[in-house]
Amino acid sequence: MFKHDTANSFINAQEKNMLSFLQSIIKLQSPSTKEKEVAERVQKEMKTLGAKNVHFDTVGNVIGEFGSGRNCILLSAHMDTAGSGDVSKWSRDPFSGAMEDGKIFGRGAGDNKGALAAMVYAGKLWSEIFPNANYRVIVGGTVLEEDADGYGMKVLLDELQEKPKMVMIAKPTNGAIYRGHRGRMEVRIDIKGESCHASAPSKGRNPIYKGGEVLLALKKLAEKLKKDAFLGEATLAPTMISVDPNKFNTVPGMMTICVDRRLTMGETMDSALDEIKAALPFPEISVSCFRYRNKAWTGNEFEVEKYFPVWSIPENHPIVTIAQKAGKSAFGKELPIGKWTVSTDGVGSMGHHSIPTIGYGPGERRAVDDFQSISDLLDAVKYYAAFCCTAEASMKLC
Repeated sequence: MFKHDTANSFINAQEKNMLSFLQSIIKLQSPSTKEKEVAERVQKEMKTLGAKNVHFDTVGNVIGEFGSGRNCILLSAHMDTAGSGDVSKWSRDPFSGAMEDGKIFGRGAGDNKGALAAMVYAGKLWSEIFPNANYRVIVGGTVLEEDADGYGMKVLLDELQEKPKMVMIAKPTNGAIYRGHRGRMEVRIDIKGESCHASAPSKGRNPIYKGGEVLLALKKLAEKLKKDAFLGEATLAPTMISVDPNKFNTVPGMMTICVDRRLTMGETMDSALDEIKAALPFPEISVSCFRYRNKAWTGNEFEVEKYFPVWSIPENHPIVTIAQKAGKSAFGKELPIGKWTVSTDGVGSMGHHSIPTIGYGPGERRAVDDFQSISDLLDAVKYYAAFCCTAEASMKLC
């Protein structure tokens, strides 16, 4: 049972430390593959709060545990951040961690370092509310969420000896409960031609002309994609075009069209690729999924397809009930239910591992002047701790 007196006393005692911790990780830049300094700082904070078995896995996720027992649940937020874009458009230094008017400012404050700080402290709070629990709360700071949605989470779960019964992810939800999102994939359409000098175009075969037919066919296909009552419609959008060679006076030998394909329920990588191939029955064309190659901050090299599966949790699933009970315990009210419009680490937990996954995050995503409300942050500490308390009675259901 969630104990408000214990929670309020804990937050009053730890608020300053938590905010200082959040400021410190905002000041550390952490684009995908460059999360090392943040991971080390999170590791230090976890140890200070008494977390057990604090460690990094092979790709650099940082993991700590509160409580004991074989069964466990996972609270997870990602450590990497999107870029800051044109810094001149920010009213403050994106990495200042400035605290003004009840808010903390900086890249990652809203997505996703604020929630990460709240989860680390919520794990400690839960252990004080429920010191004799016979299960563990694992807190994970994941890597690579921005560049390879869910890959860091997938590895974290691959390498855990005991898989969690359920996962709470913290991608911003503005204080609502989210239970899924569309999938996405990055499609590559290669159109073969025959290069020649542009002064004698009849000696070659210009793939740009065929590219025009491809784009028209893609436009027609986009108008008849599947729809889902909860997640919404699938979408298809050509986003980039390149040619090779890329010279003004040369007919190219190859044209490549990049397509952003958002997947709704019932769609997979294979079904989406087959649909595009059927709409483009041209022998000189190949359709495939882009691949992503990189090296994690640990030095671990990896390569993955840029396919991030769709997932959603049914509205009557036990984990949704648990999440709602946590809201009532923490705030005395039901929280709204919704979905993300972007991809999250749920790709790894639910999309790849099929572990029941739900989301709650303070604040929202902001491209410029990112910030986190301190009051929302403190509410998140209460909510995550309440979720951990509520999960115990219902763990066997998931």
